[in-house]
Amino acid sequence: MKNTLKSLHPLALSFASLLFLNGKLNAQAGVGPAPYCMPLYAATSIPCNQPGASNTVGNTINDFIDSFNTTGATVNITDNNNGCQTQILGGVQQNYFFKGCPTYLRTQPGQVVTCNFRSGITYDQGFAVFIDWNQNSVFDVPAERVAAVAGLPLAATWCTAAFTTPAAQANGTYRMRVRCAYVTSGGLIDPCLQYTFGETQDYYVIIGGTCAVLPIELVTYEGNYIDNQVILNWSTASELNSEYFKVERSYDNENFSFISKIDAVGNSNDLKSYKFIDKGMQRNGIAYYRLQQYDKGELEPKFSRTIAVYTNNSNLGFDIYPNPANTEIKIAIPDALFGKTISVGVYNNTGRKVLESKTVVSIDNSHLNFNISELETGSYFIRINDENGTEMKKIFIKK
Repeated sequence: MKNTLKSLHPLALSFASLLFLNGKLNAQAGVGPAPYCMPLYAATSIPCNQPGASNTVGNTINDFIDSFNTTGATVNITDNNNGCQTQILGGVQQNYFFKGCPTYLRTQPGQVVTCNFRSGITYDQGFAVFIDWNQNSVFDVPAERVAAVAGLPLAATWCTAAFTTPAAQANGTYRMRVRCAYVTSGGLIDPCLQYTFGETQDYYVIIGGTCAVLPIELVTYEGNYIDNQVILNWSTASELNSEYFKVERSYDNENFSFISKIDAVGNSNDLKSYKFIDKGMQRNGIAYYRLQQYDKGELEPKFSRTIAVYTNNSNLGFDIYPNPANTEIKIAIPDALFGKTISVGVYNNTGRKVLESKTVVSIDNSHLNFNISELETGSYFIRINDENGTEMKKIFIKK
């Protein structure tokens, strides 16, 4: 019987400095998970086949999706014997790989698709498959966990789970995520949460079409307020006929003003990074940044995406704990608001309100609890207003 408690090989730490040099490291510059959550694994298990080549008997881990294939679809995925696969995203190596074209699944409404999995040779892995059928950039749990392997399959052993393409599913391109995690049953695997050991692979699911490479594929887009300025960073995995990016700023997420034009590389199949520093924004508030990309000779943008940045470095008025948090946060309201009615809103990084509450603050009601278990991993800000117009804001991180 295989031991279900994983212990690090005594040589594991001595090999830490070799993680980026040994093994089968596929640092493909394909698209990253954005706008989807980044599926995380412990830094000490990256790459997932440390320290030697995949499925080497002496490895301490060998926790990865060694093989994945499907049957029953119009065009099936055959992605076998690949070992550990990683990508370098935002300068960080991840146990994650986006397949893109041409390794994709094409199915039809009503088709039953069987998924076949096999892990590495050392430790037992659970498997789960998620498909964003409603295209909201979130793998809704449990509704979009479409297939999960029951129990805990033994290492290097084929296992199977199946799903049915919804009968009324519209034509389109959908994101599918296949994830394994060490000694975790497939029905318990989350699409986003951090696990100690494992690997994640994303694919396209096509209904009513074929897989086509996009003119531009955005990997990351983020903003941070540092030293009284906002630093915007974004990166692309591929560009075709791209001419420039336009950066716009807003303070109400409705009325945007042009602040900069950044030339694009034009044509590329490699990861390209861009940066813009905004020193002229208003401080002590929320600034919204819209990034638009234009092709050569085109007057309309190919895509447009907005993020929100909280432009204040100081602690204002209330405390949030724990921070970062996973399932729940507590907000400690300051004494100055006792006896007042306050409204509390939780906003994501695009400025959309995702949670809210209204209450009267008292000695017995000076702490608010928010369940954040359903929120996607990332940065959020909290805005508190009282009836006198006082406003306080703070950022927290959802793990």
